[in-house]
This record gives sequence, C-alpha cells and structure tokens, in this order.
Amino acid sequence: MFDSPYMYPPQRYLPAKATGSDSSDAGNFNISSVRLRVGAPPPMGLPLNNEWNAQCSLISDELGRGVLESETKKILSAEGVTDVISVELTPRDVELTCQEGRPTIFIVARWEDGYSDLWEAVVRKVKKLVDSKRLTSEKLGDIDITVEMIAEELTLKKYMSAIPEEILAGGLERDCPGIKSRVIEILDSHSATKGMGEITLCKLGFSPQDSENPDTVYVSTDYESDESKWPPIMEEIKQYLKEVDYAQLHVQFEHGMSDALLGLQQVSKEPMCSGKEGKENGGGNLSRGIEGLSPLFAAA
Repeated sequence: MFDSPYMYPPQRYLPAKATGSDSSDAGNFNISSVRLRVGAPPPMGLPLNNEWNAQCSLISDELGRGVLESETKKILSAEGVTDVISVELTPRDVELTCQEGRPTIFIVARWEDGYSDLWEAVVRKVKKLVDSKRLTSEKLGDIDITVEMIAEELTLKKYMSAIPEEILAGGLERDCPGIKSRVIEILDSHSATKGMGEITLCKLGFSPQDSENPDTVYVSTDYESDESKWPPIMEEIKQYLKEVDYAQLHVQFEHGMSDALLGLQQVSKEPMCSGKEGKENGGGNLSRGIEGLSPLFAAA
C-alpha cells in the first residue's frame, strides 16, 4: 500500500517490457505489443499526460507541421486499418513528474480481437518512417520519437460504481467469498500475477448511467506484472466464472492501484455503499476518486 495515491512505486516510471525488436535508419529499437496497445520503443505505463512541449515544436518546425501525421495515415491506409480515431504528434509523460514528455506519434483506433499482429506491423513501419525523417535534420538527430498505437477504449472516461443490493441479494453476495478465493488462486498460479493483485467487485464501463455498465471483477496489478501474459489468465478466470454460472461478470485487468482501491480500507464494512466518479485522460486506466466499492472483493 502506498502512502498517497500520488506516490507511485519505482516501476511506475519504467517503460513496458519489450516483446520484440527491429531496426531502422537510426539503429535498433524495441517494441512492446500487448492487447489494446503497441509501442516502439515500449511506452510508459498508463495513465499518461499529453502536453505540448519544446521538442514537439522543434520536430514540427523542422519536418513541417502535420507531415509525420500525414505519412502515418498513409501507412495505416495501406495496411488496411480503417477505424482510426486520431493521429497526432504529442508528448507523452507520467503525471506529476519533472520528466519532459516523450515526443510521440500517438495513434488512437478501434480495437478488435486479432488485431495485435496488424497493429505491430503498423507501428514497426511508422517507427522506421519517423526515424528516417528525423535523421534528415541535424537538430533532431538526438530526439527519439516514440510511436504508440492504442485502443480507443483506453482513452475514454470510465465509470465505477457499487453493485446494486438487489443483484447481490440474488446470490452474488453469498457466493463472493468462494469466487474471490478461486480468483486469487488463479492469480497466484501464474508468475505474472502471483502476489501482485488487488481485486474488487463493481460496475465498470463507459456509461454515466450505472445500470448500463457491466458487473465486473476488477483486478489491479503491480506495475511489475507482465501485461503480455494477462490474456490467458483472464480467460482462465472467465472460464471459471462460466462454470459457476457467473458468465455475466466481466473481467478487467489494469496496472496500478486505483484511488478507489486505496480507499477501500477506510470505507464502510456494510456489504455495499454508493459512489462513483469518472476521469478522462490521454490514454489511461481507471477513473479516480471513487468511494464505497464492495469490500467483499477488497484486498486480495
């Protein structure tokens, strides 16, 4: 447990783990490819801020305003990526740090299962493009431009709220201890999540109307947890929930302990309380400032 929701562990400031590598005119580079997000070099953990800085101004001035974005869109089109929301040059940095944001070609697109290989191919090509372009300017030679492609859902505001009492009364409250115990067993049976998870039960989704968001088993992991290993773990949990007739429960994994979970030790010990709040950011995780979530699943 951290002393403050704004005091992150050292791993918070490290980039994602590399899952592959390639080379460009500027030399070798690593790449991180996980569900919903691909980056070269591996991007920092979410959430990140986007605030224009001097390096991005220099890149824009030297190469021409909008040139990298235009060339990136051509690659996306050539690769058959049609559901593109936005392409922009922007700095990406961890909030509340003094580090200057990484200049980044930031691509937001709609994700579908099976897109990992396609997105990785796009990011590789765009990275080679931007490296080639920056080497044409002596002023940009030492600036490494990151390429990040992210699913739209990771940039949208999310809402978290309590499970209504009428749903709990249908048997979920009774079954929570057993579900929690089994989910912990599954997490601890994998090196990527062993001893690294906090879990809670909540409604989580993109609608400000609580009733429209799915009931969710939310797992918040340590930043050391290898995100590339999550998909089979999530599938194992989903399969278990299906076996015990709770297939309607969604499963969500995210890095970092949300403020909501940080506050769970102080909330009422009644089965459920109320409260929700959403937060919007430039490619982020869970909303902040949520109180009163179910202690049934708290503290794995």
